[in-house]
Amino acid sequence: MKKLLMWGIFATSIVLAQEKELVFFEDFENPEMPSIVEYATVDTSGKHTTTSAITGSGSLEVNTLGKLGYPMTLSLDAKKILGEKYSSCIAYVSFKYKVLGVDKNREPRNYFLCEDSKRRICTEVFGGKVGETGTVKLEVRLISKNRYNFSMTSLDGIHIAIDDFKVERCPSPKESEWMYEDNLFIGMKFLPTHPNFLTSTAPENKLTKEQFFPFVDKFGQYKHRDWATKVKSEADFAVRIKEEEAFNASLPKIENRDNYFGLINSKYKFKATGHFYTKKVDGRWWLITPEGNLFWSHGIDTVGIASDTPTTKREHYFEDISDKNFTHSYFGGKHSYAKGKMYNYDFGNRNLTLKYGKNHRDRYAKVIGKRFSAWGINTSGAWCSYAVMTHSKVPYTFLGNSGGATNFKGTSQLVEYWQPMKDYFEPDFEKVTHQNMAKNANLLRSPYCIGAFIDNELPWQPKDYSTAMRILTCPKTQKSKQVFMLMLKDKYVEIEALNTAWKSNYKNWDSFLNTVNFVPKTEQGKADMLAFEIKFYERYFSVCRSALKAVAPDTLYIGCRFAWGNQTVAKVASRYCDVVSYNLYRDNVVGFSLPKGAADKPVIVGEFHFGNQDGGIFGGGLRPRKTMKDRVDSYESYVISALENPTIVGAHWFRWFDQITTGRCGDGENYSVGMVDICDTPVYPMIKKAHELSTNMYDVRQKASTKKRKETAKTVTY
Repeated sequence: MKKLLMWGIFATSIVLAQEKELVFFEDFENPEMPSIVEYATVDTSGKHTTTSAITGSGSLEVNTLGKLGYPMTLSLDAKKILGEKYSSCIAYVSFKYKVLGVDKNREPRNYFLCEDSKRRICTEVFGGKVGETGTVKLEVRLISKNRYNFSMTSLDGIHIAIDDFKVERCPSPKESEWMYEDNLFIGMKFLPTHPNFLTSTAPENKLTKEQFFPFVDKFGQYKHRDWATKVKSEADFAVRIKEEEAFNASLPKIENRDNYFGLINSKYKFKATGHFYTKKVDGRWWLITPEGNLFWSHGIDTVGIASDTPTTKREHYFEDISDKNFTHSYFGGKHSYAKGKMYNYDFGNRNLTLKYGKNHRDRYAKVIGKRFSAWGINTSGAWCSYAVMTHSKVPYTFLGNSGGATNFKGTSQLVEYWQPMKDYFEPDFEKVTHQNMAKNANLLRSPYCIGAFIDNELPWQPKDYSTAMRILTCPKTQKSKQVFMLMLKDKYVEIEALNTAWKSNYKNWDSFLNTVNFVPKTEQGKADMLAFEIKFYERYFSVCRSALKAVAPDTLYIGCRFAWGNQTVAKVASRYCDVVSYNLYRDNVVGFSLPKGAADKPVIVGEFHFGNQDGGIFGGGLRPRKTMKDRVDSYESYVISALENPTIVGAHWFRWFDQITTGRCGDGENYSVGMVDICDTPVYPMIKKAHELSTNMYDVRQKASTKKRKETAKTVTY
């Protein structure tokens, strides 16, 4: 039997930086699990298991399924392991896992985190499929003055086995300890101290604070690392244009494509309607081009939209932001590091001006059109610029907004990230949404317009009843509450009948409107709440559809880009949308489909990405990868999984430009996820893979099975 190893915690001997000292190891062979009892906090469901053992004869088994939110699977206090007086060090944490069960009603999201008392330091996302086994590895620098916690959590729980939990350490470079000062770096999702960026061998470890600042050059690039296509002078922009022209010319032309990049194949020729439409062919959903050919949407979001970054209270981050033509004011909002009036610097448009001239927008749109033709990208996704939609001659998806609805006033808690939940029964909702679509009639009626998204990542609740519960806590003036009352009055007629069904004590129907502290617990009460939620969803999707079709009856309504939600809202959406859209940040979309009971409709992926952290940008996005090779491989795997999924008719990469490493305005996203960098240089490894995928994508899709595939278990190292 292996034994718990706990030594060297108070060792004073000097350890070479490259040597690792083992300070904690638990293999769970002993049913008493003494180290976990002493050094960790485990969910009450935790137990020793032999039937689900990963290695040896025992593992830790924890089942938090059914617990809402982010229940903690396991938590480990670093100071308990390393000792109260530990020196600053690099900690290497790893464990093996096997997924035994997941919440089938949502995408599994499992996280292993390192946090101090103020913020999350780093996150590893893992284990999305039942039966999947793997190893999670985390390398993180711990500063002696701070208190750290390692923890594992899952959205709405996980059933998991854990084994061979290990913590090692080695001394950390003293020279760069200044980088961990409080509030030194603000306004960024990922800091330069993120362990995937500031590794033990990173060049920043040798820099003093005076040498590090400013760390962004006059082109918006990170100063302290170099790469082959880095722009070092204004003259380099002309060089990059020539290099790109040569690269594009070297790519084999993708044959048999129509004017909209659809597949020309006499076997698959359909009615040419002058607009895009959907069709199921041989068990697979497709888009059909205006010329009547098969089309699968291989796209990129935010095409033509350049990147800017806040400068307020951070002026010393930048080498040169003196050109006031690219300085703009705005107001910091909900997720901003500062509030009120702020300033940003538009590095992206400054670089485009240096590269293409002052009036570059139309010229740049034509450059993008040529790029897409050479690269095989066939769609400009959400948030593409007006010039791109009108001048690039590339199919696009339009993103519009509903309007006229105000926020709910109730008190019960909802999951609301980007925006609060709105009351779609307000009469101005229909009027303003119709007006918003009418303003964009020319874009919506273009033959290049595949379809229209209306809204993005609305706060649809992950669980049924949540929205109705919120409405019941609203005042009597809330329009949705009035509609809910009329629905109940039509069903029950008399308030006494409602009281019997709900076990409530309303005196009359006015009492129902005035009551803000009662939610039914009976089965009939839950059924009524669900019925109202369906009515609420129907109101939203029916208005959005009618607003679009009133202006452009042939344009596809492609939904609201679900990021959160429940099966009920998805089923309602499927009845009104021509294509249902999801933003799916996951490793792949194998087996993804609309919920059982939904209408048979195609799905389009509005956003996905993977970001590398081995270049000049601190963040790797919502699905970080350590290296560019990892990023390219993940991109290929995701697109192939979407092509092989008979329901999915397209996938759009988020985004066009890299985000500046100091973070975008608003929430500070600073992700290395662009298809072009901040200086508009193509990210060539990604472009080569995009061309390869586009060349073969119709063959891949047509040869794939139309039977629904299950997400297969596999072994993964994160």
